[in-house]
Amino acid sequence: MKAPRYFVIAQLWIKSDRAAAFEAFEKKAAAAMAEFDGRIDTVIRHAMQDENSPFETHLLSFLDENAFRAYLTSEAAQQLAEERKDVIEKSLVFPGQQLHYLRDDS
Repeated sequence: MKAPRYFVIAQLWIKSDRAAAFEAFEKKAAAAMAEFDGRIDTVIRHAMQDENSPFETHLLSFLDENAFRAYLTSEAAQQLAEERKDVIEKSLVFPGQQLHYLRDDS
């Protein structure tokens, strides 16, 4: 049986009128994550767009926690840091493990 991936939920608030730049940044971030067996599995753009609601919520996954930590400290992530500051106002990140106790096939 394959080990479960390490999941991260990221809620992202972007700076005003920066949606196109944010999307371009996310493509670069996804490519950088892929180098560490990371990926953006799901993107949800929130219907309510105000300062209290994130612009998007992302479900990310990595092979394991070590891969996630390696990505965070990588040169690629550091190189994206300045661009990230230009487009993202605020972020909340919640890492954890996937559970299957509610699935019928578990």
